[in-house]
Amino acid sequence: MGYLSTQAPLESRFAGLPRDCKLITVCQVGGRSLKTTNFLMYLDFDQVANLEGGIPKLASKSFPVRGDVSVLQ
Repeated sequence: MGYLSTQAPLESRFAGLPRDCKLITVCQVGGRSLKTTNFLMYLDFDQVANLEGGIPKLASKSFPVRGDVSVLQ
């Protein structure tokens, strides 16, 4: 499993992403990851989705998240 940091321009890193598996984009609240999802779909990635609600939503569903999620809300 890999990840793309939102600190690095996605355009320079998409070539290393696998096209044969499902990709989920996640950010703090969902806006940047939605843009990333749309960009990947534009590049013909067909197994990509955005986690609506971001990291706080992930934590609210009892998925393990490190750190204090309350600072994101």
